[in-house]
Amino acid sequence: RLADISAKGLTFARQRASEASVKIQTLETDLEEDPFPAGPWDVILSVCYLRRSLYAVFPTVLAPGGTLAVVQPTMTNLTRHPKPPADYLLNDGELPSLVRGLEVVYYEEGWLADDRHDAVLVAKVPI
Repeated sequence: RLADISAKGLTFARQRASEASVKIQTLETDLEEDPFPAGPWDVILSVCYLRRSLYAVFPTVLAPGGTLAVVQPTMTNLTRHPKPPADYLLNDGELPSLVRGLEVVYYEEGWLADDRHDAVLVAKVPI
């Protein structure tokens, strides 16, 4: 299953999955309005979306051995770019502290893709 707010993005995902002969189910949802879709989820990918309260939900909806992957800009990003604004940025070094109940298997923070100062994390549900 694939969940996202963007109908256009979900259409693109269905097309790409079809081209790759992969079956997926999609769900259009707004995580600002709707509850997090019930799991279990094998993978949760969060890219440039910050809602700190979801980090308490992730361990409860990931399948055993499930993976959380996050890419999120940090406050240091503001030293080079005016956007995104501070409300949408992690504090430097904050991301690992948000993933309680998960085992962090990879963490990096720095000037990475697209000249953004990102925190990148991969964590798994302990088996």
